[in-house]
Amino acid sequence: MTGQLYYKEEYMDFEKKRTSLVLKVPELLSDPYILVTYTGILQFQKRDNITVYGDYFYPAQDKALPEIADKLLPAIRSGYIEKA
Repeated sequence: MTGQLYYKEEYMDFEKKRTSLVLKVPELLSDPYILVTYTGILQFQKRDNITVYGDYFYPAQDKALPEIADKLLPAIRSGYIEKA
């Protein structure tokens, strides 16, 4: 899935560095956001266009951003992310 990096949060979990991010994909007309999880730290910054590869699942929920806190969204457990 390719879109714009809208939000990024890095944290430690079970002694591993992890990143949660929100990908904004304007082509998804009903709701343009996809939650993405990644094990590791990403060098990409907000507003970078990236392509995410991984396992898709639905639904997911994230309380990090007020604009998506009450929504069930699609998500990707990412194995690889590259700049688009």
